Amino acid sequence: MTLPFFRDGQFIAEREVASLTEDSLIEMMVGRKLEDQYPHLDKAPGDIRLKVDNLCGPGVNDVSFTLRKGEILGVSGLMGAGRTELMKVLYGALPRTSGYVTLDGHEVVTRSPQDGLANGIVYISEDRKRDGFSAGHVSKREHVADSAALLQPRWRQFEACR
Repeated sequence: MTLPFFRDGQFIAEREVASLTEDSLIEMMVGRKLEDQYPHLDKAPGDIRLKVDNLCGPGVNDVSFTLRKGEILGVSGLMGAGRTELMKVLYGALPRTSGYVTLDGHEVVTRSPQDGLANGIVYISEDRKRDGFSAGHVSKREHVADSAALLQPRWRQFEACR
């Protein structure tokens, strides 16, 4: 038994069903090997944008990481693991008891949320209604846009860095 392959309305080929593997079937359907869908790009690491060294605060114990230009950092964990507290310490909503935070090569001290905002750090609560950071039902996009409006000149600098 044979199976015809069409792509973009054009006949491509006909193959024996018994000879098809999952990889060859996908290649016939999409016109390339699946591993080529997201080719590896050799790219030099970007400049260090955010560096956190030995950060401590309520619920946060000795956290260190480096975030480079173009990278995205995800923080995950179970309830009570300290992910929310880490973000609040970075933002200034919880006190930092020790450690250093460097943003674009300059040490940042956030003693309050206003300090966080002034330094371009925005905290989006996992429960904005409970925590009172936004009134009513506001999407994450609207919350970020509202926070960005407070930082207009600095925000434009960050846009240029993307």
